Amino acid sequence: VSDAAAVVTVNGNQVETSEDGTFSVPVELRYGENTITVNATAEDSEPVTRTVTITRVLTLQVVSPQDNAEVTESPIIIKGIVSDPSAVVTVDGLEIELADNGTFSTSLELDQGENTIVVSATAEEQEPVTKTLVVRYIPSE
Repeated sequence: VSDAAAVVTVNGNQVETSEDGTFSVPVELRYGENTITVNATAEDSEPVTRTVTITRVLTLQVVSPQDNAEVTESPIIIKGIVSDPSAVVTVDGLEIELADNGTFSTSLELDQGENTIVVSATAEEQEPVTKTLVVRYIPSE
């Protein structure tokens, strides 16, 4: 804010501003649309209100292997990250453990030839997110 003495609220809760007028406050985001309203009121001025809408969705990224990869060894390591560490992640239907930051890594035995691998993530009140990749296992001779 331009006046460090202004009273600032975020979603109705008063927040502290620094001497230069900046402020920071954590806001918990639920899945779906989240409206954040910031109001600043300074002496002898009209209140100023700004509103922003943030949409939170569950995301899933498979880091390795890449889709359509060809490998010469089995098992392989499936690595990825999910945006919500409380989500349930499965690889080919088997639940795997997540780290506190949402990353995961698991070993998967392949059949010779083409393998379709399905990685899914589900979180409360969210549609499942699924990534399907194909990995070709060609044993080295």
